[in-house]
Amino acid sequence: MLTLYHFPQLCSLATHVVLEELGLPYQLKVVDILKGEQREPGFLALNRYGQVPVLVLDDGTALTETIAILDYLAQLAPEFGLAPTAPVERARWLAVMGRMASAIHPTFTRVVRPDMIVDDELARPAVSAAARDRYAAHLEDLDRLIGGGPWVLGERYTTADAHALVMVNWGQRAGFALGDHAHLCAWKDRMIARPAVRTVLEREGSPLLEPARGEI
Repeated sequence: MLTLYHFPQLCSLATHVVLEELGLPYQLKVVDILKGEQREPGFLALNRYGQVPVLVLDDGTALTETIAILDYLAQLAPEFGLAPTAPVERARWLAVMGRMASAIHPTFTRVVRPDMIVDDELARPAVSAAARDRYAAHLEDLDRLIGGGPWVLGERYTTADAHALVMVNWGQRAGFALGDHAHLCAWKDRMIARPAVRTVLEREGSPLLEPARGEI
C-alpha cells in the first residue's frame, strides 16, 4: 500500500487529490509541521530536506517533490490520462507544473513566512507585502491560463489541476480576492464538483469549500 506523508493544506494536497482520483489503496501519515515532526530523524530518513509530500511505495522507496510524485502517479495509472504523452503537450504540462513549484510556491512562502527569507524583523513586513503583490499577479496569470479551459491545460483534466488547486487554496487562506477572477472561480467550482477533490478538501478542512471573497 502507498503511504503519503503530508500535512493538511500544504503542497501535499496535490498528491492527496491525485491518489484519491486514481482510487489506489493508500494510507495517510500526518507530519505535524507545527510540532516540528519534519525535523525528526525518522522523517529525515525519508526526505533529508524535511518537507512534505513524501510518497512511500510498497517496496519502501520514498519519492519526494510534488512534480516527481505526480509524474510517477500519472505513469502508474496511465488509463486515467492525468498526464500528456505527446512530446509537446508533455513539455507544456511540465512547464506549467514547474512554474507553480519554482515561482508561485516560493512567492507564497514569502507572503506567510518572510522570516524564512530575511533575518531582520523590521524588513519582514515589506518582504511579505511585496510578495502579496506578486502572488496576486500569479493568480491573475492562472486566471488567464484557465480562461482557455475548462482545465489548466485546456480540454483535459491533468495533475496540473491538482497542483494548481494548492496555489488557489493558499490564495483563499491568505485572503486574496479570488472572487475577482471569473475563470479561476468557475474552475474552482468544477474542481469541487469532482468527488475525489471534494473528499480531500473536506478531509483537509480547506477554505475553498467556502465562497470566494472579492475585493472590498
